[in-house]
Amino acid sequence: NMYVKDLYANGSSKSRKGGDISKFGWIGKVLLDKDSPTTEAWVGKYAGSYLNFNKDLAVAFNAVTQLGSEYTGGKYENLLKDRKRKTLNDDDLGLF
Repeated sequence: NMYVKDLYANGSSKSRKGGDISKFGWIGKVLLDKDSPTTEAWVGKYAGSYLNFNKDLAVAFNAVTQLGSEYTGGKYENLLKDRKRKTLNDDDLGLF
């Protein structure tokens, strides 16, 4: 979340610093693009709330990696062969 806070503080149209966002590269340019105020609002939301950032990051990570998804048939059913899908909590250490 520190990256997002620093990005928002340096490049947001609402910030008073008006710093240089070149150190953030193309990602900073895309997230704070003046033609896309929605992304700037997202950056502001996540810069202001550590809880929202971590909650939505976990949801997005699981969506991108498809952890915990269930397949209902076709070639995926043949590949899985009734095996349990791995989740982030499956570490085989037996701690929890």
